[in-house]
Amino acid sequence: VGMMVLSSLNQEVFLTRSVRELAFEGYPDVLMMLAAVAGKGNDAGGSVDVASVLRTGYRTLVDMLKNQPEGAAGRFAYMAGRNDTFHELLTMFTGEGDISRINYLDTVDGKRRLNIWPEELCDQVRGSFGNVRPPLSTSNSETVFIPDLKRTFDLHHVADTKVGSLNTRRFAVTRDLFDKKSPDNACYNAARKNLPSGVSDFGPLQNGVPIVVSLPHFLYGSSSLFTGVDGLYPEKQQHLFYIDSEPATGASVSGRVRLQLNVLLENAPGFTSFSELGYTVLPLFWQEVVAEAQEHTLTRIRLAVLAPMLVRCTAIFLLVGSAILAIVAVISLFRSRRRRRRDVSDPSRMLRDKLAIYLDGGSFLGTRENNNGLVKDGASPVTLAAQDVPEADALLKSTAV
Repeated sequence: VGMMVLSSLNQEVFLTRSVRELAFEGYPDVLMMLAAVAGKGNDAGGSVDVASVLRTGYRTLVDMLKNQPEGAAGRFAYMAGRNDTFHELLTMFTGEGDISRINYLDTVDGKRRLNIWPEELCDQVRGSFGNVRPPLSTSNSETVFIPDLKRTFDLHHVADTKVGSLNTRRFAVTRDLFDKKSPDNACYNAARKNLPSGVSDFGPLQNGVPIVVSLPHFLYGSSSLFTGVDGLYPEKQQHLFYIDSEPATGASVSGRVRLQLNVLLENAPGFTSFSELGYTVLPLFWQEVVAEAQEHTLTRIRLAVLAPMLVRCTAIFLLVGSAILAIVAVISLFRSRRRRRRDVSDPSRMLRDKLAIYLDGGSFLGTRENNNGLVKDGASPVTLAAQDVPEADALLKSTAV
């Protein structure tokens, strides 16, 4: 019956479309056309005889939808109306009062629940967009909200990396993200509990269609995903979802958002093409969103990182310089006082009007001013008794020259 319906509408089970058409742009689809025709009839207050449409065929559908607005005429795309932007009103924390919650989502359209997933753990609004982390954070995990998937991803620190000359920390998804045994992932698969590890249900966002999301090439996926599908070669270097964050400022300077959409195929009654088909997860396409900070942005971040270091080094230099100057000043003062003490103990300076040279402890050779009537200045030296010059005698006895 199913094959007869498709044949009557000039349709085939398998289609060949470009990635752009499959992802965002869309293409005319018979089932979407039927839905649009039914919606048109309901809007007009009547109903559409779908059986009559099926009897008349695909051309009748096209004629019935030719006056529909562009984009509403039965087109299908897996990510229709989505381009990794969020149209709802978001409320986020700025970090004031608690810097650890900077850039963290609080509400979506004033609500703290998405009303999509059955359990509160999955349905609550939480996480950030991953572009800014708390500065100087030592946390080894990051919760990121993915707008197109209406869910959060838990990223973990997996390596220390470099972007340009900046030292960064890499946060990436791990095997636990799509693990069927993980409690954090189980509530996303409540409608399809038999999904293998490595994929997550995307149907609730697409009116229940059998679409699941995974990492490209089923990275970290169960071995059962590779049964019946050729050409899959998962590699971390090419297929990992990660963000590189500069730890001092918390700014994310590089990232790769990589996701794959897949369709669930099962043995469907009425379709001979699926008569021998077992349970298979068929990859449709995977996309990569690349984010790289430009050089001038990296320079600003580098200066922001170096500024505290420069201030600290300058302060240390000033402290060390001040200490050296203080030591030099103390040494200079000490030497100056020592020199002064030597000057006081020098007989020729203490008694500038007398010159004495100790000879034998009992007499000295010297000159003296003529105010005491001994010898005139400039006269030939004479030998005098020590008691004749008592102040010199006392000094000579305590100082050897």
